[in-house]
Amino acid sequence: MRYMLLVLCGTLVLCVSCLARLVPPHDPLNGVLDAELVVTVCRSPVDKTGKLFMVTGVFWGDAQYGDSIDLGDFKLRIPQREGDDIVEPITAETAILLYLQRSKTSPNQWEPTYYRESYFWTQRPEDYALLRLTAQRAVALRRKWEYAAAIPDFRQRLSALWPFWSFEYGVDFFVRTEEQLNKIAPPEFFDRPFPEDSNYPRERDYLTEEWHKKVRIRLQGLEHRYREHVSASDRSRNEVDGRKKETEEELAREIASGIYELSAAQNYQDLPLIRELAFLSAEYHQERIAYAALNALWFIREKTSLPAIEAILNAFRPDHKPGTWNSVVWSAEKLVCDYHYAEAVPLLATFVADEYTGKGAQFCLSETIGLDFGENPRAWIDWYQSEVKTASTVH
Repeated sequence: MRYMLLVLCGTLVLCVSCLARLVPPHDPLNGVLDAELVVTVCRSPVDKTGKLFMVTGVFWGDAQYGDSIDLGDFKLRIPQREGDDIVEPITAETAILLYLQRSKTSPNQWEPTYYRESYFWTQRPEDYALLRLTAQRAVALRRKWEYAAAIPDFRQRLSALWPFWSFEYGVDFFVRTEEQLNKIAPPEFFDRPFPEDSNYPRERDYLTEEWHKKVRIRLQGLEHRYREHVSASDRSRNEVDGRKKETEEELAREIASGIYELSAAQNYQDLPLIRELAFLSAEYHQERIAYAALNALWFIREKTSLPAIEAILNAFRPDHKPGTWNSVVWSAEKLVCDYHYAEAVPLLATFVADEYTGKGAQFCLSETIGLDFGENPRAWIDWYQSEVKTASTVH
């Protein structure tokens, strides 16, 4: 994943100065399994070539604070669906998180892992902590996965690896886990019927209606259990005892995992359930579920999903820090941008004056309706209300 820290789903980019026509969000967990170094860096204060960067934090590998790393022709690129990539400037305040491996063409240089896409950045000093948290989470998950893969007893190893065979941890973990599972038993083993209470996906089952139906039923049951649990707690959001909170988070994790499974089928019949879970995430401020729902709504696009996205925007906007990759608000905004519906104008209009995402929001709006009202949110909203009024008069 390579953005100024997005999704979700989840999902993802640390600082985003342009939203227009971005490719689907990359996952900040992809690439960490291959990394020889996981470091944060800044531009070298003494190098004039632009190739050297100074290490400011080490999370994995043999490096120290202050070391210089040669990244060759590395640039901060935001890939576009059409046209050239957008290249972000690297300034004295730019902080970059990198998952690195030795360059295959030059042993003295380093390059990002996962198709050279595992880098994330911010232009805001106040957001540096987000890079550290991202690195710590990814490295902790790698350690847990490597511990599971190294267990000598194959039964215990199978049990420890099993939870990683889920899209919740990204494509890279899913594929690498499948490779490990196939070393334990032949693929035919995983073709056998699983227990009725099995919660883990099998890629080939996404093509069967039977598995699809099971996932939908399980998600509906999890939603019911979650609502019952929260209602039974009878407390404010700031008064949650440890056990109840742990149960609530576990249910949220299972719901998010189920949404990821369901979205793989890309079935429009699933939209009512996905939208319902999006509203659930907004109602109970559940970030994990919100990311998963936004990810699903990216794959299964429909104008009638806009109210669900709006609910997420309204619920999480007070927590939003502009330009942060792990912002649910940023993910929702980018999704609305990709929808290209005139009905999305009021949702995007509130972002046009934003220092970090304003230009991207303006581009999306202009591309959608063929007009440009600049950084004035009111002008965009007035245009939309005028169009709605005209349409209602005509009909």
